[in-house]
Amino acid sequence: LPFTRSKSTGVSLITNRLEEARWESVSNILPKGGTILGTTRCEAFKAKEERTKAALTLHTHKIYHLACIGGDGSLTGLKIFRDEWESLTAELLKSGSISKEQAEQGKILRVVGIAGTIDNDFFGTDRTIGFDSAMARVTECVDNLTATAMSHQRAFIVEVMSHECGSLALTAALALEADFVFIPEIPPPDNWPEVLCAHLHRKRKAGSRLNLVIIAEGATDAAGKRINSDEVKKIIEDKLKFEVRVASLGYLQRGGAPSFLDRLLGCRMGSEAVNTLLSSDPKSPKLLCLKGECFWLQYSCAVRGPRTAQEYCNHWYRSKHPLCFQLIAEPPSFFFGVARNFAVIHVGTPAAGMNCVTHAFVRIANHSKYNVFGIERCWEGLSEGRFRELNWGNVTGWMYRGGSELGSKKQLPTDIEKLSSALREQNIEGLLIVGGFEAFQSAIILNEARNSYSAFDIPMVVVPCSIANNVPGTCNSLGTDTALNEICRQVDNIQLNSIFRVVIVETQGGRCGFLAAMTAMATGADQ
Repeated sequence: LPFTRSKSTGVSLITNRLEEARWESVSNILPKGGTILGTTRCEAFKAKEERTKAALTLHTHKIYHLACIGGDGSLTGLKIFRDEWESLTAELLKSGSISKEQAEQGKILRVVGIAGTIDNDFFGTDRTIGFDSAMARVTECVDNLTATAMSHQRAFIVEVMSHECGSLALTAALALEADFVFIPEIPPPDNWPEVLCAHLHRKRKAGSRLNLVIIAEGATDAAGKRINSDEVKKIIEDKLKFEVRVASLGYLQRGGAPSFLDRLLGCRMGSEAVNTLLSSDPKSPKLLCLKGECFWLQYSCAVRGPRTAQEYCNHWYRSKHPLCFQLIAEPPSFFFGVARNFAVIHVGTPAAGMNCVTHAFVRIANHSKYNVFGIERCWEGLSEGRFRELNWGNVTGWMYRGGSELGSKKQLPTDIEKLSSALREQNIEGLLIVGGFEAFQSAIILNEARNSYSAFDIPMVVVPCSIANNVPGTCNSLGTDTALNEICRQVDNIQLNSIFRVVIVETQGGRCGFLAAMTAMATGADQ
């Protein structure tokens, strides 16, 4: 199994720079960011004579199975190379560069493509390798900025990488409670400076100490003119007289160790690539995609040109965009009418994501004209009537806070009559239960009590949130990804000081081995 080790696969194949890959060649590389093989754009590979040299390299080394990891340019080049393979082989045979036996042996080139780009802009797959790690870098950088920005009451403009796809910018805006976001898929209206400034002014007047604007590099206005951070900064300073700072994250987004999800996705894609190369139709190149599970897609369907993919992305963003922006747009208008109430409770061991769910739930419910009450200290607090009103303003900042702001305990509902009275007195018409296995059990107990207590005859929803990932009926619980990222970081640090040592790592998880199994895969454990 050879590596193509150079600045790029194209350069390696053209210059015949190949290296045999052994078991030890890929040992201890999981914590490393970037690529151990090197990568860059190879302009030479666009010329047919250079692709002929690449074909000669493969014939010389008897390589007829090729996997390519990269973005749209790399995978498009692979498709062209695969389509020309027969003609390139015939040309090499005619020139005497290869023998007839070599030409017969390598008449078919099996290829498989794996999308790897932080832009997450490849058609046909939900997520590309590298996107989650880049998203982690963005949130980490902006989280570090918020403390300074809030103390000085500044507005921050953060520019993230993105050429024609706003996945990184939009996801960052949701995760960081941004006030405004510019993405290429949906150009803002012509009067966007007035809309932006009016919105920021309302947020500041409502008591917000921080204004955050996210800009994708490829964002344009309706006329196609580029919107850059300096222009936005000048508009805010001139119209609002705010103190504004610009942070262009640039290549910080590409750096650092890969996140757990990217490690897992890389392992899955690598394994599936081998199976695809060995078992697929040799005349039909494949692209590995992710739609919940790994599957392969016909290359001709995936690499079909930027226009079709862009139209698909535009349709997706226009359909999802309004709901997403209900979380980061301005507060809902004041509602005059009969108050209707929802309640939210945190059950079980605190986990990352509990506050995020509550934040989104409160803001969407407020848009739907519902009041939301948080129940403090789990079921014990409900029996004591410990309700806290939650609204658009007082959940600000909850998206990036760990643990449970309401207080969470590992307990089940016991005094059913008191719980029923508390819900009835507060006129609760819907209950959100956020937590792990205890939340699941609690919902069952309350459901069984519906026949005896009318207060429980309301819609109840359980959102799985537990680092143990032990809630039946779901593949992943909130909190597991954060826990696994932290475990990977700690194990990576331990490995640096563990030369010629055996390290035993113990994880939490109770009776569920999810954390241990995923940690083993993501860190390259021996057992």
